[in-house]
Amino acid sequence: KIASQVEDEDFVGVVFELLLGRKPDSAERRECETTLVSLQTAATEAKKPNPNQRARRGLVHALLNHNDFVSIR
Repeated sequence: KIASQVEDEDFVGVVFELLLGRKPDSAERRECETTLVSLQTAATEAKKPNPNQRARRGLVHALLNHNDFVSIR
């Protein structure tokens, strides 16, 4: 694996635990990593500055919309 992939894997685990208070299961980790790659690719193709940072920010926003944050009354 290349260094940026390892860093993204670490980022996924850290941000998931920070926001949701638990480690991602294998399907969640895979989905987050796939999403990071897609967001980075889109930002790069759109010639946006800092595509890696934009992708990570997008993932954080997506996790903030996670079902674990839904309150059932």
